[in-house]
Amino acid sequence: MSIAATSKGGWLVGAKALPGNPYDGHTLTRALEQVSKISPRSVSHVFVDLGYRGHGYVGDAEVHVCKRRQGRTPQSLWRWMKRRSAIEPTIGHLKQHHGMSRNPLKGNEGDGVNALLSAAGMNFSKLRAQLGKILRLFMDAITFTHSHQFSQLCLQGQR
Repeated sequence: MSIAATSKGGWLVGAKALPGNPYDGHTLTRALEQVSKISPRSVSHVFVDLGYRGHGYVGDAEVHVCKRRQGRTPQSLWRWMKRRSAIEPTIGHLKQHHGMSRNPLKGNEGDGVNALLSAAGMNFSKLRAQLGKILRLFMDAITFTHSHQFSQLCLQGQR
């Protein structure tokens, strides 16, 4: 299973089931190909865990293998490396709430479809939450304007 998420917001831009049990480093090229097909923006930096050492990726994106200690890594880059661990709760959430723990679909194609639909479901949940916040702000603004106008009318009527 390969999951790719944005660094800001945690939106899932890639989910791919890989048959067998491939080495993490061998999945990087396929995952980035999928992200480039889905996302309109090009990927410039990729942050991966230690399982991707020796990945052999050749492309436009700069691959950073996150390590345990900062060492000589610049502070700005180290902050992004620490963000890499944010994918772990996302994977847990996909398994727990979006149907990735058990796959009812058959074969390798079913695994791929299940991964993609689970990621899409999680993105729709995030989108619904964001739209709910915007709708609440809009309704609060309308209610405030309406109540403010009503109070002005009441005050004018008392004079």
